[in-house]
Amino acid sequence: MVPEELFSLALGLVPPWLVDHVTFTVEEKRLDLHINFPKGSRFACSVCGEECPVHDTRDHTWRHMDFFQ
Repeated sequence: MVPEELFSLALGLVPPWLVDHVTFTVEEKRLDLHINFPKGSRFACSVCGEECPVHDTRDHTWRHMDFFQ
């Protein structure tokens, strides 16, 4: 199993969400997980539930003290 699949499972992501890139820096003790979705994915509207395309995206960064705890 590749790291991207492992972390997608560990985070409980469901399609179309997935971890598409993992970077670990030993010196910094830093694990970066890049979460994304395939181009053309559709998501359920939070109001009516209809499947809708994505109009725009932004990169966000969240910090968690220790993924493994």
